[in-house]
Amino acid sequence: MRPTETQIYIAQIGKNLVAERLKICNELWSVGIKAETSYSDNPKVQRQMEFTLEHGIPLILWLGESEVLEGVVKIKSLSKHEEYVLKREEMKEKIVEIVRDNPILLP
Repeated sequence: MRPTETQIYIAQIGKNLVAERLKICNELWSVGIKAETSYSDNPKVQRQMEFTLEHGIPLILWLGESEVLEGVVKIKSLSKHEEYVLKREEMKEKIVEIVRDNPILLP
C-alpha cells in the first residue's frame, strides 16, 4: 500500500516559485489530480526528490525560472524514467493521461 494518494508532486528548481507551484496545484486539483507541493518558499531539490520517493509518488513536475519563461512544465515518471515537456495551456489534459499511465511508483 502506498503511503499517500498523491499522484504528482510539484517541485521547483530555483527560488521564488511558490506562487507558481500553488497555481499549478490548484489547476490540477480542478481536474481531480491529487497534487502536492512543499509550502516552503525555496525547498531544496534533493529534499523534494527524497519526499517524492519516500511517499511513493509516481510523478514529479519540475518547475524552474526557464520553464516559467518558456510557458512549459517538465514531468518525470519515476517508474518509467520518462520525461515529458508540456505547454502550460495543454498541461491539465496531458497530465490526466500521464497519471493514468503511471498510477503507482514501481520499485
